Amino acid sequence: MLPSDLIKIAFYLFCIAPILAAVLAFKGPPVVRTIARFVLLVAWLGYGVATVSCLWLAFGKRPSSGIGNQVFLLFAIPLTVVGVVWFALWRAARRYEYEQSLPPAERKIEELVDIERGLELVTKELAAAERKVERWGISSEERARLRSEIGTLKLTLQRLEEARAMRL
Repeated sequence: MLPSDLIKIAFYLFCIAPILAAVLAFKGPPVVRTIARFVLLVAWLGYGVATVSCLWLAFGKRPSSGIGNQVFLLFAIPLTVVGVVWFALWRAARRYEYEQSLPPAERKIEELVDIERGLELVTKELAAAERKVERWGISSEERARLRSEIGTLKLTLQRLEEARAMRL
């Protein structure tokens, strides 16, 4: 087996498989959702191990290889970000599976709780963005970005309120 074959296998296991698992964790049949959640968990653990090994190589007490061991920090940062994304998707998939296993009346209550939580977060984010846009020390590009974000947040707030009204 050549090193290029190992790189291909690692690419499929840690890049392609988690992306497919993220979709199937929410859209597949129950057995497939369970397997997809397991794949997301393994991907998160794999990225965690890769991050720890990069940090160990960056700060380990060994002689330098000549290019500087802190170059491994450049690899650790994106690995950490992707690992956090897989962890968040794994948790969301577990929550989704829990909600799907509930009887309809309890599922409705859990959905309302999630909507209320979302409404609270969007309201806080909207208030913070509206306060920021009124500051005089920001650039015109930042002001335009904030105004666009405020419009998106207002639309999201409206859709969440409609979803809440529909479930009540």
